[in-house]
Amino acid sequence: MRLKSIFISLLLIILNYLVICIKQPDYDCIQLLANNIGDNNLTSSVCSSNGGCTSDGSILKLTIDAKNGYIISRSDLKCFPLLTSITGLNINLNSTFLYETGTPNISEIKITNSNIQRIDDIVTPLSNFVINSLSYSKVKLLYLKNVVRFETGSLISIDALDIQSTSKLSQMILTLNDIPDFSNSNLSLTKLEIYPGPSFNDSSMSNIKTIKSLNQFYIRKLNDIEIEFPYNIVDVPNLNLFFVNNKIKPSNKLIDLSKTNITNIYLYLNGSNFNYNGEMPFSAVPKTISTFTYSGGNLTNLPDLKIFSNSSVLTIANSNIGGTIPKKVSNWILNNFNFNGNSLTGSIDETWCTSLLSVSNNLLSGMLPKCFYCYLGDPIISNRLSNNGFDNFNKSSICSYDDIYISRAVVSTGSIGLIGKNLGFNGLNIKCSPETQNSGFTFLSNGGFLSQFKAAIILNVTKKVEISFNIPQLNFTISTGNYIPMISGVFQSKNNIQINGEFFSYDKSSINVTIGGTICNVSKSTFFNIQCNIEFPVMIDGDFTLQVNASGLLGTFPINIKKTVSACLPYDCFIIGTCQDDDTSGSCVCDYKYTTIDPNNICSIPNHYISSSTQVLSTFGGTIELNGWFGNVYSLNQLIINGRMVSINKINSTTLEVTIEKGEIGPVNVNYTQNGLIWTGLIYPYYNTIKSCPSNCYAELNQGKCNTVTGNCECNSNFTGFDCKLQINKDDPSSETNVINNGSTIITNQDIQFLISIDNIQEIDFNNNMVDLFNLTNNWILNNKSDSITTFKQILMNNITQLSLTIEEVNKSDKTFNFANNIFTISKGGFKISISITDWVFKSNLNTLQIQISTDLTTEIINNNNNNCNQDIQIESLSSNNDDYNKILNGINYLKVSKNGKTLYGRFQDKILSDGRENIIITKISSQDDKSVKVILNLPHCTQCLIDPDFSLLVNPNFQSSCKDGDNDNSRKWVIPVAVVISVVGAATLIIVGFIIYKRSTILKVQVHKLKRFNKN
Repeated sequence: MRLKSIFISLLLIILNYLVICIKQPDYDCIQLLANNIGDNNLTSSVCSSNGGCTSDGSILKLTIDAKNGYIISRSDLKCFPLLTSITGLNINLNSTFLYETGTPNISEIKITNSNIQRIDDIVTPLSNFVINSLSYSKVKLLYLKNVVRFETGSLISIDALDIQSTSKLSQMILTLNDIPDFSNSNLSLTKLEIYPGPSFNDSSMSNIKTIKSLNQFYIRKLNDIEIEFPYNIVDVPNLNLFFVNNKIKPSNKLIDLSKTNITNIYLYLNGSNFNYNGEMPFSAVPKTISTFTYSGGNLTNLPDLKIFSNSSVLTIANSNIGGTIPKKVSNWILNNFNFNGNSLTGSIDETWCTSLLSVSNNLLSGMLPKCFYCYLGDPIISNRLSNNGFDNFNKSSICSYDDIYISRAVVSTGSIGLIGKNLGFNGLNIKCSPETQNSGFTFLSNGGFLSQFKAAIILNVTKKVEISFNIPQLNFTISTGNYIPMISGVFQSKNNIQINGEFFSYDKSSINVTIGGTICNVSKSTFFNIQCNIEFPVMIDGDFTLQVNASGLLGTFPINIKKTVSACLPYDCFIIGTCQDDDTSGSCVCDYKYTTIDPNNICSIPNHYISSSTQVLSTFGGTIELNGWFGNVYSLNQLIINGRMVSINKINSTTLEVTIEKGEIGPVNVNYTQNGLIWTGLIYPYYNTIKSCPSNCYAELNQGKCNTVTGNCECNSNFTGFDCKLQINKDDPSSETNVINNGSTIITNQDIQFLISIDNIQEIDFNNNMVDLFNLTNNWILNNKSDSITTFKQILMNNITQLSLTIEEVNKSDKTFNFANNIFTISKGGFKISISITDWVFKSNLNTLQIQISTDLTTEIINNNNNNCNQDIQIESLSSNNDDYNKILNGINYLKVSKNGKTLYGRFQDKILSDGRENIIITKISSQDDKSVKVILNLPHCTQCLIDPDFSLLVNPNFQSSCKDGDNDNSRKWVIPVAVVISVVGAATLIIVGFIIYKRSTILKVQVHKLKRFNKN
């Protein structure tokens, strides 16, 4: 309560002071004036404005808002001896007020609403005269000869005759329909600012050349009208500043301003088409130009930036400009660019790292150079680059000493300059100890790819200073002079040499190290430490002199080098690698899940990949998991899906959780960078809820109906087959299967036999070149055989990779299976194949696998029931059943081969099990002719993969058990060989079915390859 009382008392004292601060004579006078004009607030407000009163209470300025028609005369103001300025919001003055002199000596009059509508005589001397109450009338500049600055918002015309050389008028702000001819005047006008009236005469713009003394020319917007460009500004010799904020008509020529001395040009065009045939209307700008701005116009492309090379600041913004940003020429003075609000495309080149570049609200993409990327956490920088499509626009960007370094500091006359790589653009981001004076560092540029800053520092500088960057958080120690490198110790670890001391450099390119006559290649360098490597194995041995050359300054130190006489030790390979058993190389062979990126990270960096993804509805998007291998080191990770950078919600050694927007069904490109390594592949993150069936199950013939949940046909009782095409006949011959001990399977129906066997497996690099090949035919080893299930295996790659083949025969009755949540039925007499690959040792995590399947068919008399009347051959592929991806990619899920009234169905599941998780598989026919068919299965990169194709041999409804006369045509011949190729992405499981029908044989050999990869035991 006591504090409240004190506060109220202080407030009353302050308010009282505001009233009593006015001197008594001035107070009496202001009271009288307030009463006359009816303004009760005049007394209390007069000293509240800045500079309204002197410190001893004399009134200097009056702002009058009259509430009645009282006419003020000079006599009303004589009691204000120090009054210098009158502002009249609403004021009536007597007819001689503007023309009288005497006490008080008023130097400024500003009138908004008044009875004064004309200027009829020479105005009393004024430093500033503003009047907005004039009716349309002609104003003689002779009457303004005693006025320094004249401004009116009223539309007037100017009489420029009879101006005397003694005129003080130097600045005018006018609203005009015509610019007068000043040829016959002696006016020394330095600044002219015009607001074009509604009937502005473009031809009068040429009169600007008659104002020889003009230094600044402004054109400001009053109405939404277009005017002509003042081409005659080239004839104004002293013009320094030209400013436009108004619509300008298209130019009828290219404008050459090279002979003028203008230093600052500002063109704010309000959406007008001031251009020359769509291009920048200037062929040249003044050599003296410092700032050039073109904004709100319409241009097709950026102009040739070379014409602005002498300027310091260039703005070409908000002008619908397309095209790309060219490289910057290094010797330009110009280093501050603003291209905001256009339609520029492409990427930003590193040559712009020496400039303050602003390109927000464009269509730019690609990777930002490190000079910008490293400082996206600074709003000043990120705002300059925002609203584009940059792949690495991440405000949480992380950069290291490899990206940013200070190569040297230059100290002279109490200032320090920093020269280095990617030092940024905001000097306030840099701190110095000892502290800098004034405002800190200022960005400069000296060409090339270097950054340069300069700041004032305290005079008693030591030999070194500490420099810290707030964004990113990096600290440097820098020498303040040319000091010889001081070496305090040298240590050897095999071929790695570590040098400790000071006065080295963060710029490793400026450091050279030699040991005797042997070069030690510098891998890392700071002010205190150098790491370098000599050739391995180390062959030199004994005492040497180590020499460090830092920017031409030499430091030396004795060193005893030990020769490496043995290969690497097991712990050198980080346990998960093995040392190559060769004394002359000592290199580590890493486990396939890890790799080496430099001598300090041997077999310790995860060799990451993505094998599968979960799915979300294509119409909504949402959170998905990317499964694969990512290890436990996630440095500098970046994920790009479908060309857009995506934030990672969660990450562990096998899973990335991300959120994606809605999208289209089909493959989506993925680019994932981690620890400096890039993995690229495809995922299928979207699905639809409604699935289709092959041939719609011939529902139009009432043969079956499509289950839109599973994508499988539900055939009516008299029909069978994947598509319900075949009619069931109890008298039709049945099919049988026979698994041969070499891994092949024969499926038989009467005189038709199909032989299905596996041929070879290939590793393919990123450019589809074969890296390795393994023949599989006749190399399968029987592992186990029961009534209906037979298993085989093969061991490859020095007993590391194991292939497993499982064949399940369906001999007793139709059987239903569930694979990867796909439910399907195999008809009696059919069979299912499963193939797995365990620990395939890829030579690169970007390599893929292919399995080639070949098929032969020979016509032979298997029994006495050779029905020549049924002889025919037909190969048909069916579009996908429940697989929308195959529809998009021209893929298949079924392949049918018909011969002699029998049809072999081959089913290719649209899913695999990738590392135990469901994933999409795409099957394609890559080529087909009368001799071959090639089928490609594309699988993801995975540690464990499993696919399940199956085959059934059924009888066609037009099959004839015996031939009629004339049906026997022994002259019918046919030759259709079919080859099937399966493509496996990464470490994958592949299954492919191919068919070759050859000569007159009734045997069809179908080779099927399936690959699967598992973890090591």
